[in-house]
Amino acid sequence: MAVGDGILTPAISVLSATGGIKVEEPRMGNDVVVIVSVVILIGLFSMQHYGTDKVSWLFAPIVFVWFILIGVLGAVNIYTYDRSVLKAFNPIYVYHYFKRGKTSWASLGGIMLSITGTEALFADLSYFPVQAIQIAFTTVVFPCLLLQYTGQAAYIATHKDKVSHSFYFSLPERILWPAFVVATAAAIVSSQATISATYSIIKQALAVGCFPRVKIIHTSKKYLGQIYSPDINWILMVLCIAVTAGFKNQSQIANAYGTAVIMVMLVTTFLMIPIMLLVWRSHWALVVLFTVLSLAVEIPYLTAVMKKIDQGGWVPLV
Repeated sequence: MAVGDGILTPAISVLSATGGIKVEEPRMGNDVVVIVSVVILIGLFSMQHYGTDKVSWLFAPIVFVWFILIGVLGAVNIYTYDRSVLKAFNPIYVYHYFKRGKTSWASLGGIMLSITGTEALFADLSYFPVQAIQIAFTTVVFPCLLLQYTGQAAYIATHKDKVSHSFYFSLPERILWPAFVVATAAAIVSSQATISATYSIIKQALAVGCFPRVKIIHTSKKYLGQIYSPDINWILMVLCIAVTAGFKNQSQIANAYGTAVIMVMLVTTFLMIPIMLLVWRSHWALVVLFTVLSLAVEIPYLTAVMKKIDQGGWVPLV
């Protein structure tokens, strides 16, 4: 599933970012967006053998600018269009929403994408201490995402015909192209994170004899974790382009992406159980509590995502 994530993340990230072209130039067909996305993906995978050592210093500023941009734009949209959306932070509305029954449960498959969109930007976090990750998430990532999602909700509440590409439609026209550039750069960073994570997990699988032998090259003299596998790289590129050109739209790739991410989360939960018991020697009650709370969140999402197997969700399972 982690390898599947490495295929789907570049496809949906780049395709979503380049979707801004259709907002500015409505006459352009979807084929133009797909072609631009494929060109960016070919360029991204072709540069992998150089490593990220010389450009990795750019990743953090790009992601930081991206989050600040979407946070500010979200706040502006809330103020401009519909401040009543802030009621969504009241937990009572969760209860009212799920009183609808089956339709609210089914919508979890789409809501899952608000989780997957955050996961991609920092999928390869093994180089950073836990405290740094916690501070970055709580002070920048989480607040900015909440502002952006709430801001889009405010915009959609008054522009119900602009649900598709609502992010780009909600932008002031004069900053659409700068936002497009930042979005594309952030998409490349998120794609690079999952590609690097794929190399890393395959290297670990090789070390314990769980994967066929492939060539692994260290691209940095300074950082042990910066590696490249030419065999895996070209396989990822071909599959990524096939997904992008084959589906041609975000919705079906999104369904596949949601399936991959929730499966990764579920497998991670089950792998944490023996670690807590055998490595950390945690009390059994704490292990049970962790398992129950994790599965209480993950299983409803999993069941909702499984409903979309025939709408693209089959790809990561294959």
